[in-house]
Amino acid sequence: MTMQEPNLISVCVIAFVAVMLLLGFEAVVIRLIAQLFPERKPDDELIAAAIQQAIESRYPGARVVSVEELGPDPGSSRAAH
Repeated sequence: MTMQEPNLISVCVIAFVAVMLLLGFEAVVIRLIAQLFPERKPDDELIAAAIQQAIESRYPGARVVSVEELGPDPGSSRAAH
C-alpha cells in the first residue's frame, strides 16, 4: 500500500479551521476574564487628594484650585527627533 500525499487545499482548510477555533476559544476566555474582573473607575476624590498632597510637599502652603484631564494632542509627537 502506498500512502497518499495530503492535498494542499485540505491542509490549508484544516489549518484555517484550527486557527479559527483557537481564536474563538481565546475570545471566549477574554470575555469571561473581562466579566469576572470589570474595569474599576478611578475615584476622583482620591486623585484630587493625591495631587494636593504632591503639590503641598513640593510647594508648602500651595493649594490646588482645579484639575483638568487633558487627552493626547494628535499633532504632537513623542518620538525623539
